Amino acid sequence: MEFAGEVLVVREGFIAAEGEVDALPSLGSLVKTRGDPCFLFLVVDHYVESKIPGRVPASYGLSMEELKKLHPHVFYLQRWMFQVVLLGESLHESLLYPEKIPPVHSLLYEVEDKEFRLILKKDNFIDLLFSIDEKLLPRRNELILKLLKNYIQSLPLLERNEELERILRRLSLFLRGDYHSLKMMMDILEASIE
Repeated sequence: MEFAGEVLVVREGFIAAEGEVDALPSLGSLVKTRGDPCFLFLVVDHYVESKIPGRVPASYGLSMEELKKLHPHVFYLQRWMFQVVLLGESLHESLLYPEKIPPVHSLLYEVEDKEFRLILKKDNFIDLLFSIDEKLLPRRNELILKLLKNYIQSLPLLERNEELERILRRLSLFLRGDYHSLKMMMDILEASIE
């Protein structure tokens, strides 16, 4: 289980964690805490902030490699952050809506491939994804699509069609009033099985 970051901020429905510059979890991926209950999160954003209050970073106009080489001190003055949304808590193999939030300084870990597939096969997982308030997270559908596409592509070829059909049935329940989004998701997910 690979370390992803440490929770530093909990506010307005978002949880922000500090990670490493070269090892931030990708957008639309899943991270979790350890323990029982285990909290499950969707990664929704990356950003950088200064470790020094009031400091405004200056633009150097360099690539990351050039910046690391010419001005390595810049990386000691910044925090590499990622935002997550709490999806649920896993308690004794069942996935539930969260009743509480994890405390500040909780450690987050990337969800491994085998566990990732088991989580996405649970019937209520897509329900948890669509419980995210779209007003709070306008990019919700885009991030859900990235997650589902990664899931479909992680499956053996023989399982992809059956899982795609199950996912599309669930999506049609949540997006029945938004034909454009449903059609876009269907097209992208169907293309990902090839």
